[in-house]
Amino acid sequence: MRTTKQSVVAMLTACATLACSYGVANAGDGSKDLDPVTLYSGSDFSPHSQYYYLGSVVPLFRDSATSQILLRGYSSYNHYDYNNEGKRNADEWQGDAMLGYQVEGTRVTMAAFIGVDFQNHRIFPDDLSNPGRGSETGFKVAAEIESSADSPYYFDLDGDYSTAFSTYWARGRLGYKYDCITFGPEASVDGSVGYDSQRLGGFATFDLEKIIQRSATLTLSLGHQFVSGSGSGPDFGGGEGTYGAFSVGFDF
Repeated sequence: MRTTKQSVVAMLTACATLACSYGVANAGDGSKDLDPVTLYSGSDFSPHSQYYYLGSVVPLFRDSATSQILLRGYSSYNHYDYNNEGKRNADEWQGDAMLGYQVEGTRVTMAAFIGVDFQNHRIFPDDLSNPGRGSETGFKVAAEIESSADSPYYFDLDGDYSTAFSTYWARGRLGYKYDCITFGPEASVDGSVGYDSQRLGGFATFDLEKIIQRSATLTLSLGHQFVSGSGSGPDFGGGEGTYGAFSVGFDF
């Protein structure tokens, strides 16, 4: 377990170091074509589950005026508990590295990624009936589409799938921009072997550039989580009820 934690922490640190060094290099060479490096982090809380993550998106070079190659790194930690012949506590460590291609249109920006994903699930006491226990390395794909920054109306659709434990996640948001705030409803689904959930809620994103004098955002979410089969057996990943989340992102 210690080796696994060290591996994920090392990947997380490498992503942040790469993003910082690349951002400084770009700022120094006078390049105006590449999008900024993005660093983002956040937490997500739902019944019996606490989820934390850190990621970065690094532009490598631009193919044309509207498209470019991206490198994305993402790491997460999830602690959850459930009842199955007694209380079980679980720690999930995850990390992925992906190469992507982004196309910027006049109204939307689209991107697709492909890469490798590693997951490790430890359960205390061990639960042989949990299909998500142990470690797996898999193939991962992701895609996203987002409205342009100058539109007063906002929409965003993100999703990914990993063959490691058949993990999936997708989220859609619709919003309206008023001054430095974008707000609206959101819906999402996620799951893996032995667990499926759906969410309905709302979000608000705050543009912090006027406050801290640099490109940054803060996003808050709140809503209700539904768990498939809740009440009919163990939920290997969390429970049904209210969820809350926050995330921060920085461009440089």
